[in-house]
Amino acid sequence: MVLLLKKADLGRLEWDFNMRFLFLLLLSGCTVQNFDKDEYSKLVTATVSLSINDCLDENTLKQKISNFSSQIEYLLVYESGLPNNQDTKTMLNGVRDETTRFNNMLITDKTMSVLYCKDKIESIRHTLSIVVQAEGHKNG
Repeated sequence: MVLLLKKADLGRLEWDFNMRFLFLLLLSGCTVQNFDKDEYSKLVTATVSLSINDCLDENTLKQKISNFSSQIEYLLVYESGLPNNQDTKTMLNGVRDETTRFNNMLITDKTMSVLYCKDKIESIRHTLSIVVQAEGHKNG
């Protein structure tokens, strides 16, 4: 794996920034909803399940991304049963889409840089932490 940031990675980083901005806009428009401790716990568990150190071993990374994707899918199903939670569902759909793109890159891009991998994991974790913060604010 190459340790330098490639030109193709720069376009991906710009997309990551735009997604973070979109999530912040969605977060600012959240309506008041009831706090669900199970939902919050599942969100925190998903957030801490990825680490930038996972980028150092390709097999570990693929397994972690697969597990993370499963956790996000579980959360989306769980969210679908909660009323007045459209903002959270929208943000989680964005996390799922971001994770799916990253997983597809892992499968097809054999030259992904470690630096890009670490940035992508930080981006996914940051995006999910915004969701965690929004859910935590429901607790008052």
